[in-house]
Amino acid sequence: LSDDGTAASWNPAGLAQLRNAELSFVYGVNERGLLFTGERSPDDRFVFTNRDIEYATSSPDFASLALPFQVADRPVTFQLGWQRLYPLEGKLEGETVRVPVDPADGPPARISASDEFTGQIDLVSLSAAVRLTGRISLGGSLNTWRGKWTSRDTVAEPDGGAFGSAFTREQVRGHNFTGGLLLTFPAWNAGLVYHSPFFSDYERRTDVESSQAPPT
Repeated sequence: LSDDGTAASWNPAGLAQLRNAELSFVYGVNERGLLFTGERSPDDRFVFTNRDIEYATSSPDFASLALPFQVADRPVTFQLGWQRLYPLEGKLEGETVRVPVDPADGPPARISASDEFTGQIDLVSLSAAVRLTGRISLGGSLNTWRGKWTSRDTVAEPDGGAFGSAFTREQVRGHNFTGGLLLTFPAWNAGLVYHSPFFSDYERRTDVESSQAPPT
């Protein structure tokens, strides 16, 4: 239907149907779980016990302000919106036991693994829509993508003192355009949306530290 303050996320032409100013806010809570089973070393010499990991995150996901008015007797709406496309937050922490398939390869060893990541990818959009006739609306959005996140991955053998750690910083900046057409009828609506190619700059830096070699 695409007829409220979140319309620009689906079809920006739907904003032309608004008759009053509208403020939208969405907050999300996500609970996730990962179960690692059947892990083996690349050479099949070792197997690993199962790991069961659960975590929860919560954050604002969407906010917008849409302002409708009349231009030459035609309904026109402008909207400024923000959307969290990808929340990148969580901590996966657990322990497994590395068990040799051949006892000659040594005793079982505890392995602790920790993956911490934080950040997000956001979308800021400026949208406009106009109702050309009683049944045809056109709209468009200029979208700016911004993202920045970090992650730290650590694997250690508590009993043997060996460890490896990688810290990564990443960011992305880009933009694209969305155009929309909406046909409205008493019993049904039809929409057409075009997303232009996405152009961006991406940067990544990783620092690695290990008990087997000096920091790099």
